[in-house]
Amino acid sequence: MAGKWLVSSGTATVEIWESSGHPVVLTSAPEIGYGVRTDDVSMPGGDGIIFGADELDGSSILLTLDIGDLLSESAAVSALQQVRQVWRADQVRRTPGAVSTLEAPSGRLTFGRPRRFSHDDTYRKQGLIRATCDFTATSDLWFSGVENEASVTLVPSPGGGLIAPLQSPLATTETSDRSTAFTVTGEVSTCGIYEVEGPLIDPVVEVVGLFRLEYRGTLAFDEVLTIDTRPHVRTARRNGASVSLAPTSTRMSQTALPPGRHELVLRGASEAGTARVTARWRDAFTTF
Repeated sequence: MAGKWLVSSGTATVEIWESSGHPVVLTSAPEIGYGVRTDDVSMPGGDGIIFGADELDGSSILLTLDIGDLLSESAAVSALQQVRQVWRADQVRRTPGAVSTLEAPSGRLTFGRPRRFSHDDTYRKQGLIRATCDFTATSDLWFSGVENEASVTLVPSPGGGLIAPLQSPLATTETSDRSTAFTVTGEVSTCGIYEVEGPLIDPVVEVVGLFRLEYRGTLAFDEVLTIDTRPHVRTARRNGASVSLAPTSTRMSQTALPPGRHELVLRGASEAGTARVTARWRDAFTTF
């Protein structure tokens, strides 16, 4: 079976095939460009250059398409309309931070937005429309098509009763922590999403030796704190409402997970055994 690319913008999707006999066909391999932002300066008073820190832009992916079945104009126009709906990205483009996806035949995908689109109608009457379109990615990386997941449930320490000396106000809530091991594969570091389910007071999510994310407040039994550290998102939300993490938290820009084995820890105070953190991530690769 020939390879198939898939572009999705919300519910609008289009399949782009690598061989003929399909409504939308990729005529050549995608042309992928990688930009670099530099902080270089010329050597003061002499020849040469001093290199500064380099930062990578998102990749630019150029696709050239043959649209239509070479049988009828109406079929070509119908296929063009489908491609245009995806490239308009109406469900994505008006929401800051929202992204479309481009999935390669390998199953790896990248996040971004459809951009420039142009088409040549020279052979429209013969059932063929040629198009050139760009997809701008949020980074230069490709990610596994399936999310990985690890979770920890916070179980209060065993025991009961009150511990002397007693102080007012009295409480039965006790601080506890639990951890689990997980493994990140792939070629390079990736970023994760951490969902903390209540009830829990002052939750702390930690990946030992890497970073610590703290929230000062109380999560009710029906509340979820979502910390999304991916570079194109980097937000913390409680039941969808934006919140701030504690100043003692690690900066989200420093929360990447390198390939290898890690330990996920959940800390906090809770009188129930249902508080949980779930970490989700996609393994990252430099090629599709």
